[in-house]
Amino acid sequence: MRVLFTLLLVQIPAVCAQAQEQPCKGRIAGKVVNSYTRQPIAGASVQQMNDSSKALVTNADGTFALNQCERLAQIIISKAGFKDAVYTLPAGEEKVLPLIPETLELATVTVTDERISTGNAATTLATVSDEALTRKQGKGLAEVLGDISGVQVLRNGATIAKPIIQGLHGNRILILNNGIRQEGQQWGLDHAPEIDPFMASQLTVVKGAAAVQYGAEAIGGVVLVNPPKLPTQAGIRTMLHLQGASNGRQGIASGQVSGYHSGIGWRAQLTRKRSGNVHTPNYFLANTGVSETNFSLAAGYQKERYGAEVFFSRFNTDLGIFRGAHIGNLTDLQFAISSPRPVVSSDFSYQIDNPRQAVTHSLLKINGYWKKSQGEWQWQYGFQHNKRQEFDIRRGGRDNIPALDLNLFTHTLDAVYEAGKGSAWQWKAGFNGIVQSNLNTPGTGIRPLVPNYWVTAAGTFAIWKYSATRWDAEAGIRYDLRHMEVRRFDRNNVLQRTERLFNNISATVGAAYYVSEKTTLRSQLASAWRPPAPNELYSEGLHHGAAALEFGSDSLKSEQSWKWTNGISLKTDNISLEISGFAQYIGNYIYLAPQGETRLTIRGAFPVFHFEQTNARLAGADLTLHWQPWAQWETWLKGSMVRARDLTNGAFLPWIPPDQASVSLRRNLLLPSESRWKGAYASLSCIVAAQQWRVDVERDFAPPPRGYTLLNFDSGIRYEHGRQALHIGFSVHNLTNVAYRDYMNRFRYFADEQGRNFQLYLKYTL
Repeated sequence: MRVLFTLLLVQIPAVCAQAQEQPCKGRIAGKVVNSYTRQPIAGASVQQMNDSSKALVTNADGTFALNQCERLAQIIISKAGFKDAVYTLPAGEEKVLPLIPETLELATVTVTDERISTGNAATTLATVSDEALTRKQGKGLAEVLGDISGVQVLRNGATIAKPIIQGLHGNRILILNNGIRQEGQQWGLDHAPEIDPFMASQLTVVKGAAAVQYGAEAIGGVVLVNPPKLPTQAGIRTMLHLQGASNGRQGIASGQVSGYHSGIGWRAQLTRKRSGNVHTPNYFLANTGVSETNFSLAAGYQKERYGAEVFFSRFNTDLGIFRGAHIGNLTDLQFAISSPRPVVSSDFSYQIDNPRQAVTHSLLKINGYWKKSQGEWQWQYGFQHNKRQEFDIRRGGRDNIPALDLNLFTHTLDAVYEAGKGSAWQWKAGFNGIVQSNLNTPGTGIRPLVPNYWVTAAGTFAIWKYSATRWDAEAGIRYDLRHMEVRRFDRNNVLQRTERLFNNISATVGAAYYVSEKTTLRSQLASAWRPPAPNELYSEGLHHGAAALEFGSDSLKSEQSWKWTNGISLKTDNISLEISGFAQYIGNYIYLAPQGETRLTIRGAFPVFHFEQTNARLAGADLTLHWQPWAQWETWLKGSMVRARDLTNGAFLPWIPPDQASVSLRRNLLLPSESRWKGAYASLSCIVAAQQWRVDVERDFAPPPRGYTLLNFDSGIRYEHGRQALHIGFSVHNLTNVAYRDYMNRFRYFADEQGRNFQLYLKYTL
């Protein structure tokens, strides 16, 4: 009603004025659409510049028309959830006018902030829905993203998970935590991202190489973790999450409070998580508990032409490493790998013993923007401190002394200038700088797995985009330079100093063609590169979190990738279909290769892995289909497949996910319109994973596990009363309590996956 009243106040003077003047015979007209889906946008505000009397909102089909006496008219279009756009329109013609969604604006720029547009219509984006995010925020970041087609999970036991995008993981996936590139020892396959999903209001995955926008570490894709925007209206808002799970007897509480006063918006958030030993269908997994405490603070001042924001977060976790993966001798190790049950038995306990990890990650971000008539400057500074301690099983009462004690300090500086917003031609250019040091704390009594190193890196880029009525095109180029200095002692205890210099160019070109309002075609060709990580170059010894001996090679070269991605999207009233396929060649592909041997050390017996290099080819496809034949019923079909080949040796590559598909059927319960209970639903989903038989069996320690089928149940409802809302959800994972092993779990040699798990969650907002 307030909007209608405002529009009436605006329109009445215009009508009166036109009654006294000769009416215009010309007009300008157009149709406002979503720049990505090409769906019409109803209710968008359309106003002629410098003439507030000429204003209206778009119709249900996105169309509008204004009387116009002049040959040309300049209009501004605005809509909540979209970026304002300015267009110059000729009289007598109808134009299709796209608006860029704010929720997707983080997809393809180097400095990521709510104010920066994507500018890459050729890139495939996937976003976790609000409902799915609320339901899964109690899990780790990788597991929350696992519902997206083309995204799978690499696990190290029950407590550690990392995302895989179209077959690539680790240092090939860049995670942006509130616009800051996450730097937290991500080189370890057993190192989960130090990010609290309860901090985020939206998670977006950019599939495909995005190195031009983000840098060399985005060779495989980007994960965007975005907190809610700071409030811009007076008042206090609160939010409380409570979750409980039967498996591991997990409990989680997370609260958030935000407000606005005197031009300053602010937010504070706190999460506490505790769980104990996880249970498979037949036994407990010893030492798989987690204890986690996280918080974040943010404040910002925003004006139309300038603004600034400061953000700080701290992530603290203490997690156990599955005890059954640490074996005392070679005979027991071979028996553990061949045994259907772990050699270490356990009952339920919340206690976390060695081996374990204790990780603290602190992040500080300061950013700002300044708008000028020609364009907009954006800048950002970030500081991160990652402290990682890994505790092994040690003799002589030294269990409290970490076997690995690392401190990683990272400073980043980004600056971007963007111009041409709202016009057919847009461009942006920017600079990124990184200064980083990684230091081993002395006194562990063990030779460090990775040495001390210092990294200085800089990159500059430029991106151009052209938008037309039926198509968008984009091209970009980037140059990166990285210097690494390493200091370590050799086996003779002689200090060695090594310097490496890496540099290369990344480039991309892509286009999106809008066949109709319902069909879009996309294609992108991207060249990207990645320097070898310190662990790939210099690892030597036991990586206790992975329960393996890992050895690097200082002769490794930079990876060079070429990737071609094509996709089609179809959206009708009740069907949404997304299909994408890719082909990727990676020269000097670096991978962790099992050697098919085990080795006895003073700390136990462990399998041996070496970092090796080859030329690789990857290809695959992702499918997402949503069909809603009736308001009460809807179904989803998702699938992904990756084929990877070692071209140099004519073999298969390890750690490539098997084919996987899922189908979900959901029933939406219709409630009386006057009821305060809304959004009730119940769904049943089936996940099918094939056996990964494309492996080099002779080099692995055990044959790949059989494929599996899981049934999951999910339901939810919400209660609304004024500003208050209560979301209630109940779900069951592995409904039939199937015993299975996952090829993408590095502890699959020793134990089954988690069994049936009941979960209840509550979300209250005020």
